[in-house]
Amino acid sequence: MKTLVRPLGAAAVALVLLIGGTSTAQAYHLQGPKLSTSSPTFSIDSGSSASRTAWTSGISDWNDASAGVSLSTTSGTGTATLGDANDSSVGWDGITYYSWNNNTNIVTDVSAYLNVAYTASYDAAKRKGVAAHEIGHVLGLDHTSSCVLMNPTTPDRTDCGVSTPQSDDVNGVRSLYATNNFSEQESRPATTGHTVMHLSQAKTFNSLKSLHQGADAVVLATVGSKSESIKNGIPFTDHQLKVLRWLKGGSADGTATIHQTGGTVNGELIQDELEPLLQQGQTGIYFLHQYAPGKFFIIGGADGRFNVAINAGTATATSAKLKGVSNSLASVISQTQALTAAEKK
Repeated sequence: MKTLVRPLGAAAVALVLLIGGTSTAQAYHLQGPKLSTSSPTFSIDSGSSASRTAWTSGISDWNDASAGVSLSTTSGTGTATLGDANDSSVGWDGITYYSWNNNTNIVTDVSAYLNVAYTASYDAAKRKGVAAHEIGHVLGLDHTSSCVLMNPTTPDRTDCGVSTPQSDDVNGVRSLYATNNFSEQESRPATTGHTVMHLSQAKTFNSLKSLHQGADAVVLATVGSKSESIKNGIPFTDHQLKVLRWLKGGSADGTATIHQTGGTVNGELIQDELEPLLQQGQTGIYFLHQYAPGKFFIIGGADGRFNVAINAGTATATSAKLKGVSNSLASVISQTQALTAAEKK
């Protein structure tokens, strides 16, 4: 696989990891920067034949959508690289990564990847939908929460029956390539010295019960030390937890490691704005998937974490989908423990 992290030049350049995650009330939302041409070429660098097929199908769907762009593939160096990753230590199924020049708002380097740890089990339409979604990011689209291709989660797109560009997606790309003027409402301009990451989750959860069912473990814990690494060019941070209480699952030594996508690259902090990196001393309730002994990731991204204030006795959901859950710490704990007890019967 081609390495994702590349050294940035002397020019002011911002770096983006895009995997879906934000929502907006607008019909479409633009990330801000765009490609230097409306006729980009794509180099498909994938070890998976299923991924290659998904990428070519996604390209065809965008061309058929009459979005004011003409996409093609090349065997040489393209405007963008499309490939695949294979990582079961994360909860996302696709990622788009690009850097752009702050002065011109033009993308200077862009790659997108399907995570075959998830997409290998998808049917062709679902896999193609993820590919077309990521191509939307390559073109400059951000996420929106309605039933469109740029919805940030694969389950929501699947439930909507969406795997191709919809009218809102098409209008967004047309708007982006028809003008160089980016209104403040439509775009999030690149900012010097700051990197943005969006994570698109392969799974999503709408209730405390579904979260609990999807979790291997649930903990009330305080975040301790961290270590950073880069795997296949993607930054990761591992947080050591001091577990105050296991609400589901557990280990005898009371410790656990949470693995998050994000970290520091070339001096810039890269993190998902909906699932920012945990901070030392922070306390929360975390719904976790165990991918290796003692190693976990938070399921559903923002869905799987509650910010806890011990003294105030509150546990606040970070996901809008779970805002209906009581923010009482005692209530969230008792509900979770009741679900665990019922599961054991």
